[in-house]
Amino acid sequence: MQSRKDDPLFLIYTYIQNYRERDWIVDLLRRAGTASSTSDARRLIEQGAVSIDGQKISDFNAKVPVKKGALLKAGKKKFVKIV
Repeated sequence: MQSRKDDPLFLIYTYIQNYRERDWIVDLLRRAGTASSTSDARRLIEQGAVSIDGQKISDFNAKVPVKKGALLKAGKKKFVKIV
């Protein structure tokens, strides 16, 4: 029997609070728990695996506008709702 993490349909869906109106995308990924380190976050961005509300983020130095209700996606299975 497969565990939940081995199940391809299992998604990580969490919430993040205490964000700034414009936040450094790497810092946002780390606080959301979708990246374990700054270099891990940069790798995800360089691979094209990060988007906010469907807009891909390609610059890891970017300060992105963050609004309540936005959906941060990192990879295929990691989703974070901004509340």
